[in-house]
Amino acid sequence: MNDGNPATEYGMRGKITGPLNILLIEDNTIDAEMVGRLLGRPRSGIKGSHPTNIIHVGYFQQGLEVLSQNKDIDIVILDLHLPDGEGRGLVQRLNEQHSDVPVVVMTGLDMDESMGVELVRQGAEDYVSKGAITESSLQRSIRYAIERRSLGNQLKQQS
Repeated sequence: MNDGNPATEYGMRGKITGPLNILLIEDNTIDAEMVGRLLGRPRSGIKGSHPTNIIHVGYFQQGLEVLSQNKDIDIVILDLHLPDGEGRGLVQRLNEQHSDVPVVVMTGLDMDESMGVELVRQGAEDYVSKGAITESSLQRSIRYAIERRSLGNQLKQQS
């Protein structure tokens, strides 16, 4: 049964029983701090709450290096506008090089539904708008992204 905490979902390491390891690729420190606040708040009333570890980098290439060196990353939160790249191509490159790790895109742009669908086609599990993000919406996106990628990986292994 789901207790509402993304850390108790199934991830790349099987059932996540320890800290949820998030790689945040975001060049804006204010936005990175916002994510930290949203995910670092005490979750009173949630049984089985686990801590969240956030590794923050400001460049896409740094994120790729972290993923290559750290196999314990459960999910990537990716900004679409970075100093060393931008747009849907970032999602595609990330998915090509690290297809086992789920990706949630976070953008400051107001995206319409068709752009969100396109990002999913490129390999993202979900997207959130910085202007509309809340603690519960970010947790839900993370939880669903981890579950979607886990199910996709299981299907690949079965075929």
